[in-house]
Amino acid sequence: MIGALIWGLGWDQLVARKVDLLYLGQQRLFLVFWSMLFALLVGIPSGIILSRPFARRWAEYVMQIFNVSDTLPPLAVLALAMVIIGIGDRPALIALFLASLLPIVRNTLSGLSAVPSSLIEAANGIGIGMTKMQRLRQVEIPNALPVILTGVRITTAINVGTAPLAFLIGASSFGELIFPSIYLNDFPTLILAVMATLALSQTAQAAAPLVMATKSFTEQHILPAMTVMWLQKKGFEVIPKRNIATTIGRNALLNKQIDMTWEYTGTSFIIFNHISQPMSSEQAYETMKKLDAKSWVWYGLTRLR
Repeated sequence: MIGALIWGLGWDQLVARKVDLLYLGQQRLFLVFWSMLFALLVGIPSGIILSRPFARRWAEYVMQIFNVSDTLPPLAVLALAMVIIGIGDRPALIALFLASLLPIVRNTLSGLSAVPSSLIEAANGIGIGMTKMQRLRQVEIPNALPVILTGVRITTAINVGTAPLAFLIGASSFGELIFPSIYLNDFPTLILAVMATLALSQTAQAAAPLVMATKSFTEQHILPAMTVMWLQKKGFEVIPKRNIATTIGRNALLNKQIDMTWEYTGTSFIIFNHISQPMSSEQAYETMKKLDAKSWVWYGLTRLR
């Protein structure tokens, strides 16, 4: 890809924009790093507190407050920050922090809430007798970590993708190259800035492992294990999340708390989409692809009997 970029734009264009690309890349990393750091420092403790028994009765109400940042488009959040605080890096950091907060809180809460009750009971039992803090540190957080890391990965991707818009409120980012290039019809500079943005986004996506959910019966242990081994040979880091019930796994996939799972077309066909019309497995698969297209992707039909 780099070779094609050099061939298409010319080496002189890259050299001419080298200083701009390096400086704006550093500024973008500055915005992403500090906004993500603050989001993690606030989001993970908030999710832990909301998962505690004393807070669960009002956890949903608190989550609605966090959801406010998710209902506003990133550009609107940046505009509000500019109106309240002014222009520059500070309002951009606050806007990116707010845009990053919800997935971290939601996935921390969901991951801790999904820890099997049998593990909690064992940790509280006479044989082990852990304190609440020991149980949280040694049992709950390790089991919830794959879901929490998925939230961090989603948040990082959102943050990196939103950062170029910070140019509109006076913060330095690749938007300084993208937007003027559009106005001036400067195609080479536009391509350079977009490719730099894409490179950072792909790096952010690859920073966290993939999470795969499995169900609790035989083939749902074998098939995911084969999938994990295949993906690892391809260079991916994959964390299996075992014994996830069908409904929980589907909701986790919809909320981007997991990345993949093995699912049955019949289950999706009848239980979730409430279709009882007889059809072949190929027809059922194609129907599910269309019905679920806005939520997730069916990768292929495996013939199992």
